[in-house]
Amino acid sequence: MAAAGALGLDVAGVDVVCEDCGQPLEDQRGAVVEVNAGPGLRMHLEPSAGRPRDVGAAVVDALFPNEETGRIPVVAVAGGSVVARLIAWLCRAGGRFAGLACRDGLLLNGRLADSHDAATAGGARSVLANRRTQVAVLEVSPRSIEEEGLGFDQADVTVMIGSVVGAWDAGIRQVVSAATKSSGCVILDGISPQIAAIATKLPQRALLFAADEAMEVLMSHRRANGPVAFVRDGMLMLAEGPDETGLVSAADIPAVRNGHLPVEAALAGVAAAWRLGVSPDCIRDGLRTFEWK
Repeated sequence: MAAAGALGLDVAGVDVVCEDCGQPLEDQRGAVVEVNAGPGLRMHLEPSAGRPRDVGAAVVDALFPNEETGRIPVVAVAGGSVVARLIAWLCRAGGRFAGLACRDGLLLNGRLADSHDAATAGGARSVLANRRTQVAVLEVSPRSIEEEGLGFDQADVTVMIGSVVGAWDAGIRQVVSAATKSSGCVILDGISPQIAAIATKLPQRALLFAADEAMEVLMSHRRANGPVAFVRDGMLMLAEGPDETGLVSAADIPAVRNGHLPVEAALAGVAAAWRLGVSPDCIRDGLRTFEWK
């Protein structure tokens, strides 16, 4: 297991020279002579002697335990690298290895792996191919969608910033929303009746955010038990039905205070983290420590 793990392999064939495979190698001057990334199974399924063993089923059970699908949460962000970076930061604060592909580059759990524009299908695939990634935050752009497609099949959460996405072609907007799981969530800024109309037509659950709690679109969505994020007396708030959670004052968020993170972007980021199951305490810690660069 150690030999396979050192090479980043979950399944491998390991050739060993030793006198007794039931004893530690170092005690008998044994050694690993080869690690094969594509081991054959036939010798186990149809052995020349002895009982056949269904090793294929054992491999599948090990890779996908407890009926898991092997999928990880995917967040699609349409309309801002700063929002994508905040979401990835909050996921890290929640203890997950976050892979981020955005216009600022490719970041793996905060480490810059590539400084080129990664808001592309190729950037998305790079994040998803990394075996350590536990949540993928993927910024999308109209140009990349037209030239390459999305680079992923379905998102669990999609963030659509109206001030940016509003200028996109309607077909591109439809591609992004259609790529969200029916059981997922689409996060929209609740600034106009047009947004409210979009929210009611989505097959997915919609979450609306706005800096002004008193906006009618936001209030109407909340009255219908829709989840919302807003600011009250300077405090970032999350609410669903009658339940409310206060997070942190905008004045206590360094990136907001110095003008690098708009309050609306902060609301979009915390809304996405909330839908991904990041706890309020972790969101608070993440907001207070978020580094915008």
